[in-house]
Amino acid sequence: MISTLLCDLDNTLLANDMRRFIRAYLALLGEHLAAFAEPEGMVAALMAGTQAMLANERPEQSLRQVFDEVFYPSLHLDPQAVRGAIEDFYVRHFPELRLQTQPVAMAPELVRMAFERKWKVAVVTNPLFPRTAIEQRLDWAGLSPQANPFDLITSYEESHFAKPHPEYFAEALALLGSQPEETLLVGDDLEMDIRPAQRLGLRTFWVTGETHRSGDGRLSAGSLADLYQALLEDADKCGQINPPDPMALPHVLRGHLGAVLTAFAELTGWSIGPLDAGWGPTEIACHLRDVEREITQPRIEMLTGGENPFLPAVESDLWAEQRSYRAQNGPAALQAFVEARNRTVDLLLGLPPQAWQRPGRHAIFGPTTLAEQVSFIARHDMMHLDQMHARPAY
Repeated sequence: MISTLLCDLDNTLLANDMRRFIRAYLALLGEHLAAFAEPEGMVAALMAGTQAMLANERPEQSLRQVFDEVFYPSLHLDPQAVRGAIEDFYVRHFPELRLQTQPVAMAPELVRMAFERKWKVAVVTNPLFPRTAIEQRLDWAGLSPQANPFDLITSYEESHFAKPHPEYFAEALALLGSQPEETLLVGDDLEMDIRPAQRLGLRTFWVTGETHRSGDGRLSAGSLADLYQALLEDADKCGQINPPDPMALPHVLRGHLGAVLTAFAELTGWSIGPLDAGWGPTEIACHLRDVEREITQPRIEMLTGGENPFLPAVESDLWAEQRSYRAQNGPAALQAFVEARNRTVDLLLGLPPQAWQRPGRHAIFGPTTLAEQVSFIARHDMMHLDQMHARPAY
């Protein structure tokens, strides 16, 4: 059953001709920053920074950091000298762009229905703008974040990936604590929204002018009004159901790494509390590091290099005490996990389709495949993200 709703913003919740909108946006911003850079050069630098965000495949930096490393040096500007003017632009001039947009009928009603059903609700717009620009567009759509308690709004300050990378959707689901099969993605763009979400196994609804039902009778395309009515009648008949693509699993693991880094970045410190409070951040970081190095990677190598290998069970939870995790350096352990996860992804990327069905024998689960074992790794990530979000503050 559906328990999570992901909604694109532009041309899904808000009517917005993006080409016209971007032209108007660049003209306003270029004029506002003319004291710092000649408008044509500023636009070129902004577009180069945007391309860098769109291309990013590594989670060690937020998209804002990726953008800043391109935009400011190309203009020979000190970020601190310009940021005040940029913040002023979003306060005084960005609101003028509202005239380029129009509300979409039924968008507020659809979101309100999801909240009433106690679903998690996220706005999954391509995170290439600051959060204020996204919140303002939501307000123009009649969906002010102040009145609508969204569980997640992606923006360039926190996101590590952009559409159409599957990592973008995997990171969002990990931050929400939601599984693909219980999530409905609503978007207007086949290439940016629907297809990458389908690869991960999300239900999808394509916002378009023509109503369509998939082979099993589920409503898979149409207007928001069509979707709203169908949800009223039977939510289980809404959205196209998509089997996950095993070849997307490396991208899922990389997206989860972005979510892990976000969870640790939100810590106020590495204080771990009393022994009876459960694992703290240091123990979780050490555990993730050691499982990646000593269980995940050896199993992948056995399954890709051997014939029906035997995979022994490992009681990795015992390592916390045996290896004195509490006494270790938490930030160093986290960095080691980042490096290990990137190596895991490199081991998996580019494998042919048949490799994902390579068989093995697990000591507990019995017959297994590479795809199943990597899926277990993804579930393991989610378990510890939930642990991070639930831990008490000290």
